[in-house]
Amino acid sequence: MTIREAIKAQRKSLKNRSLKERISYFWEYYALRTFAGLIALIVLVAFIVTMVTKKEYAFTGMFFGGAVQESSEEYLSAFAKSAGIDEKKYQLSVQAGPDVRMDQMISPEIYQHMEAFTAMVAAKSVDCFTGNPELFLYYAYMEYAVDLRTVLSQAELETLAPYLYYVDQHLIKEQEASDGGYADAYIQCPDPTKPEIMKDPVPVAVSLEVASEDFHDAYQFIGTNLIGICASSEHSKNAQAFLRYALFGENPGME
Repeated sequence: MTIREAIKAQRKSLKNRSLKERISYFWEYYALRTFAGLIALIVLVAFIVTMVTKKEYAFTGMFFGGAVQESSEEYLSAFAKSAGIDEKKYQLSVQAGPDVRMDQMISPEIYQHMEAFTAMVAAKSVDCFTGNPELFLYYAYMEYAVDLRTVLSQAELETLAPYLYYVDQHLIKEQEASDGGYADAYIQCPDPTKPEIMKDPVPVAVSLEVASEDFHDAYQFIGTNLIGICASSEHSKNAQAFLRYALFGENPGME
């Protein structure tokens, strides 16, 4: 008997049955299949809705050593409004990471965070990042951080001068061809707050000591921490806007 003939026979057998018998027949032969089909349909609809309503990221921060406070969402919304970012179309995120000390024993958790950060940088999904001076400069000597002279105006740089941190580009170039690579450049780096003792000083970070009060209300840090822009940022304009917003507040008044 073919499938077509079997279906025809089933329909014929049901023709003269009562409603109760038909329901019993359906439950015995088709209920499980129908239920499975409904589950599959719900999953499919949920997936489609997620894809349609999913918003792209307009800004992502990785804050090593920072604790995200309850007011952080409000702070990001205020920043979005200041930067002209439509939150109906885009989303913003700041992820908190552990305070990684370069002289501490690395735990599996810290290793995973550092590996995740490296992967995010490679994927161009980090716009701004923070960290204690040792950690930040470690990444800066790996050329993870933007030269702030390409971002901030001369007036802004002069205002921030006491809070700027530098890398010596000469050391980076010198070590690129060596077996030690960037690790040696980081170890040999001079005082990062004294550009006058460097051969080729490049400002890459600003101490969060000078950040706005609203920023400190949204993100809590212990000790000295730095902020800078990730060199691989896919949203460089938004990263620059966030840096200015964090340092100067809503109306920096400097161009």
